[in-house]
Amino acid sequence: MGSLGLHRQLATYAIDDCRDLVWVNTYEPETTYYVQRFYSRTNSFVKLKQVLEMLSCGQQRRIMVHYILNKEGYKNATSVNFYYVVMAKGKIVLNGQQQVSITGAPYGTFFISLTGSEKLALTAQILVYTVHPGGELVADSTRLQIEKCFKNKVQLQFSKNQGLPASNISLHLEAAANSYCALRAVDQSVLLLRPEQELSADTVYNQLRVHGHYGYYYDGLDLEDDDKEPCIPVTDTFFNGLYYVPVNVTHDGDVYDVFRNMGLKVFTNSTIRKPVLCPSDNACPKDSTPHYGFGGESAGKDNV
Repeated sequence: MGSLGLHRQLATYAIDDCRDLVWVNTYEPETTYYVQRFYSRTNSFVKLKQVLEMLSCGQQRRIMVHYILNKEGYKNATSVNFYYVVMAKGKIVLNGQQQVSITGAPYGTFFISLTGSEKLALTAQILVYTVHPGGELVADSTRLQIEKCFKNKVQLQFSKNQGLPASNISLHLEAAANSYCALRAVDQSVLLLRPEQELSADTVYNQLRVHGHYGYYYDGLDLEDDDKEPCIPVTDTFFNGLYYVPVNVTHDGDVYDVFRNMGLKVFTNSTIRKPVLCPSDNACPKDSTPHYGFGGESAGKDNV
């Protein structure tokens, strides 16, 4: 499966009789945590801590980055450069680098600071990577939700919340420099009948055609890259009196998946893919048994 499930359930025993011990399940809440495996030829990894809270306009957030590097190949190096790229609305909007000392342990954390703005809204994709001397690209990415922000700030308010007919009420308009301002006055009933006519942050952002990229499908074309590295022949391994047959683990992640999930193409001679076994006549056939979901419906290819 390519993932490890850790399951925890509490159980105790109670003495119902002084002459007997009986195990009793306590029916406590269960906890399950799945760890997804990730391939690295040099056993080097980068992991961005996921941010669940939405980033407000003007708010600064520090993104924590964990790293574990294999020091083989660094020789007398005392520092490593990590590079980061931030994408929003289908294009790169920010980039930079962070230098980290490795004179002590080859693992640790550092932070990347981002500020919520119209450049990052609505979803920002953050990529952090470094190049290992062993010829491998080490990378990870995460997504960050941003509030609907605008470059030109504007405020509009009446002098009174309520007023009598024919009374005088002033309108206060405040806008940033070089802003183009326009006013529209309509009866509230118009917006109740046709809410799509109301001009708001939602209606403006809904006009954006590109909110982000995922995968290599563009304009009806599949731009997926072919496997560049040769496959590994399938050979049995004899160890401690047993024969082991290698199999492909399709669910394991690799750096190529990180870039593909962001819609980024990579031009590099570094290793970014996990090894793949050559096709074999002994390969396990695909499971053709129908699996049934809720309601007894078969979950075939069209339902998955």
